[in-house]
Amino acid sequence: MCKIPFKIILVSFFLISSIVFTVYIKEVSADNLLEEQAITYFNKAKELERKGDVEGAIEFYQKSILLDKSNIDIYNQLGVLYEKKGLPERAEAMYLKAISKNPLCLPAHNNLAYLYESQGEINKAVTHWRIRIALADSDDKWVDEVRKKLSKYDTSIVDLEKSIKASKEKTVATDLLDKVEESNQHVLEGRIYLQQKDFQSALTEFEKAYKLNPSSEIGNYIRKTEGFLKARDYIKKGEKFYINNNYEQAMYNFNQAQSLLPENSILTELTKRVKFELYLNKANELFNQEQYEEALGIVNKAVDLEPDNSLANSLKNKIEEILIVQ
Repeated sequence: MCKIPFKIILVSFFLISSIVFTVYIKEVSADNLLEEQAITYFNKAKELERKGDVEGAIEFYQKSILLDKSNIDIYNQLGVLYEKKGLPERAEAMYLKAISKNPLCLPAHNNLAYLYESQGEINKAVTHWRIRIALADSDDKWVDEVRKKLSKYDTSIVDLEKSIKASKEKTVATDLLDKVEESNQHVLEGRIYLQQKDFQSALTEFEKAYKLNPSSEIGNYIRKTEGFLKARDYIKKGEKFYINNNYEQAMYNFNQAQSLLPENSILTELTKRVKFELYLNKANELFNQEQYEEALGIVNKAVDLEPDNSLANSLKNKIEEILIVQ
């Protein structure tokens, strides 16, 4: 029996890299669709909130945050709605979440301060009102109101913005904001490189962004890009081993690539196909060497992977006929 033409099998290997990375670009596009859907949910939640539908607004904010956890406004708005429902602990958790993701989220500082005041935790409230004033812009309409609150609970505060401490805090906040903006620019450039399939340059941009703003979202970009770079290396090694007929090492490298991209259905199918071809070629070799029992064991593995494959079933039938005669 003739072997499967080597060139046909080899071509499939050279197509793997381009297909896998095409899938990655599709995943990036899918991410964009998720972001758009998140915005749709967010706008729906805002509409329901304006109409006084607290339950409905919470539902759509939660749907939005599942798709895009980077929208800090959602955490703050959920805090407001939970307060309206009489759930102060949940409200506090949402405000703190917003602040942890962005220390410059002034509405969350303000809302958290009022929540603490309502619970009699004045020291905590004063802390967040101090931050609210220190980070405020000159035309911030809330400054006068917050200053009145601080004057009520802390008579030592006359004009916090002019104090040395406030000046330092504001400088730190400005520096932080600059870093966040610079980080966002690197993320944007990194995503452009992803669209261009320049993964190494994308990784460089994401790493620069992470140094400026070590957020979980940027960390996810880094891990995802690193995974594809490693997967590409394993695929290239697998191709070389296959060309040299080192099937065991070829499969090892493809399995390593698949472990890095477990949800990549195309890579999973390609790995399965390669494994089938390797089993079938090995079974052919054993058949030509008249090692029929060993050949039957290997070809059965090929048939298990592709039950309807005519080449595998034909080889299996011939081997079984020979073994019956023997």
